[in-house]
Amino acid sequence: DGSGGTAIALVLAARIAPGFFLATAAGVIVDRLDRKRVMLFCDVGRALVFFALPFVDSLLGLILASFVLEILTMLWSPAKEAVVPNIVPKEKLTTANSLNVAAAYGMFPVAAGIAALLAKLSEGFADEGWVNTWQFNEEGLAFYVNGLSFLATAAIIGRIHWARRTREERLGTERGSWDLGGAFRELREGWEFIAVNPIVRAVNIGLATGVIGGGMLVPLGAIFVDEVIAGEGADFNLILFALGTGMAVGVLTASVLQTRINRTRVFPLALVVAGAGLLVAGSASILSIVVPMIAVVGFAAGPIYVLGFTLLHENVDDELRGRIFASLLVLVRFCVLIALAIAPILSEL
Repeated sequence: DGSGGTAIALVLAARIAPGFFLATAAGVIVDRLDRKRVMLFCDVGRALVFFALPFVDSLLGLILASFVLEILTMLWSPAKEAVVPNIVPKEKLTTANSLNVAAAYGMFPVAAGIAALLAKLSEGFADEGWVNTWQFNEEGLAFYVNGLSFLATAAIIGRIHWARRTREERLGTERGSWDLGGAFRELREGWEFIAVNPIVRAVNIGLATGVIGGGMLVPLGAIFVDEVIAGEGADFNLILFALGTGMAVGVLTASVLQTRINRTRVFPLALVVAGAGLLVAGSASILSIVVPMIAVVGFAAGPIYVLGFTLLHENVDDELRGRIFASLLVLVRFCVLIALAIAPILSEL
């Protein structure tokens, strides 16, 4: 009470902070363990956290839940990315990563619809003791459904079969044991690979700088529409629609043309196109120019993600993938924070 903004900031900080200090270490853990078991453990763990959240009634409890969720997510994400090339044929990796983008962003309207249905459902419950005891209000139902979604994911992953590494392969003598020195050596090995391999290095730098530029749309987009764009119908939702539509078309195009495009050439080209489109849109003040240019940005941004992840899947050995993707996720997270922090300052200047 009385400090809602601070409370929200603390909960979000608990969700973000672990990534900076523990994500690369999570990559080492993922490379040493059975990745399928890691994903199953993380999904069940996240489900349990969401089932418990309706009964959390303190800020400390929310911070702890947020922290645990982030730790589990940090383990799950690189484990998932590391097993994709073991499941998907090399020639289909671009399609798989396109579906990954579609699954990530395409579920937003679905989730909004489910939230509306849950709100209506909660209104239908009578104000009885068992309803209050089990927290069958709007928020409680949302948490329960979220927890069930993670259990469904665990059930799907449990039914997928792929060639998994033996314990000897995961803990080979040349890679050391679970001692701290061995872990640091593996951590250094991952960072050295990123620095030495030109394709992996370029993908990391490209995605990081792209996220800084694209991330500035979040704090500045609505202000830009209100203060800069002239004309009737200027609405930030129209900008978001153009961006999303462009991304959808770009991802679909990359998937359809996956066998005909040179990924190492198209990836940097897409970065240049996205940057140029954003530069033109930011320099214009007319809606009829800004909206098409933002659609161009989206058209290039979709393939940037898809082709970037595909290049990493193709050019990183299985034993290194967990560390490489964990490092990338840390870098992207850091660049998002940079964008959110410096964009308002730059706009004021």
